[in-house]
Amino acid sequence: MLKVKITDKEALEGLELERVTQYLNEHGWKKSRITYNQIADYWNINAPYGDGELLEVIVPRVDTRDKVLQLSDVITACANVENRSQLDVYYEMQGRTSVAWEHYRGSSDSGLVDYLSWLESEYDDRYYQAMES
Repeated sequence: MLKVKITDKEALEGLELERVTQYLNEHGWKKSRITYNQIADYWNINAPYGDGELLEVIVPRVDTRDKVLQLSDVITACANVENRSQLDVYYEMQGRTSVAWEHYRGSSDSGLVDYLSWLESEYDDRYYQAMES
């Protein structure tokens, strides 16, 4: 399985914080508390695997120097909890449909090999790092 990790600073900075919190809310995450200085919110969810441990992410409320790292952690956590690719989570946080749906919409299924070939040609290393699982 091909795993994609979103690392592009501009892509992460471009995420609207309102859309990120909307995504979390729609996918079962609950806002648990606000940081003491009110610049970030803590969101948590019980993991659907293992012993159901409580997972927590920090979502900035304003642009901070840690915004990119925090949003990267949020996308990673969501992808792991939902067993989805980070790219699909990122697309949905942008308000777009998944990469697979964008590619295959209105066409016949040409198989996983064609999809992966298309993915590799469409996205360069600026937007993702391919990692083998």
